[in-house]
Amino acid sequence: QKVRLRPGQGLAVMESTVTRAPIFRHKARESDFLLVCKSRAGKSSGEFHLRSLSSACAVGQTEPLLEVSPPASKQYARTRRKCMRQMVREVYGKWQKDVEGTDSLDDEEVVEDMLKDALDSVLKWWPSRDASAIRSEFKDCRGPDEWQSMTPEDVCALDAVKRGEERLHELGIDEFQNFDRHLCRALLELESLEARRGKQDLVLCARWVLEQLQLTPWHMTSQYASVVRGQKLNFAIAGPGDVSGARGEAVSFLPVSLRHAQECLELARLQRLSSSELR
Repeated sequence: QKVRLRPGQGLAVMESTVTRAPIFRHKARESDFLLVCKSRAGKSSGEFHLRSLSSACAVGQTEPLLEVSPPASKQYARTRRKCMRQMVREVYGKWQKDVEGTDSLDDEEVVEDMLKDALDSVLKWWPSRDASAIRSEFKDCRGPDEWQSMTPEDVCALDAVKRGEERLHELGIDEFQNFDRHLCRALLELESLEARRGKQDLVLCARWVLEQLQLTPWHMTSQYASVVRGQKLNFAIAGPGDVSGARGEAVSFLPVSLRHAQECLELARLQRLSSSELR
């Protein structure tokens, strides 16, 4: 639904360093309520509370303000290492405070056991392939730290990459992570080969894989940034990237050139048609 603002009318926006989204205020009905579940550690059951609602706000489609680095990029590796280093230094600092003023420092075996426990508390949060890097950070954590500390934005970026990788893995896409021109060229060659054979099944599967690669957080955020920066591109509006599930209730942030804009508009028109109208 389009919102047209009249002169003097405003629109509330929720904005952070990571995302931005419009907020629409609604008057709650008398039958609306909020159910709150309060659970406690160690207890299987929780307490439930009902609260009345006087108003409610619906949050619209969020726009990414933070560009996510691809998993194989140097920037992503540096951010992961920075997170790893800060976790190690915080654990090591806590260990120093725990043993300060005790006799534990005089017993080397006790010190080794305590350091091993501190190391294990960090290792459990990281894949096994990062174990050697974490052990290296433990050896260097007594020296000065020249790196900048982690920011909330770094944590959000790392989490977005992790979720993007997990989604590709769940879809069965393990060999590819990035959508690039080499894959597009390979798809064109496959289409040409399959056209001569009179088959399309493999082409449809390849198109689906490339479409999923375009929906990764690192690709979507970079494409959004390229359009916003004014690189002579426009949002596709409809098609892959529509987070409403192709219902036309959201915007696809994937870019499209002007010569393909008419195709996107036609697709958007078809998405608004009902099932009876499509027949």
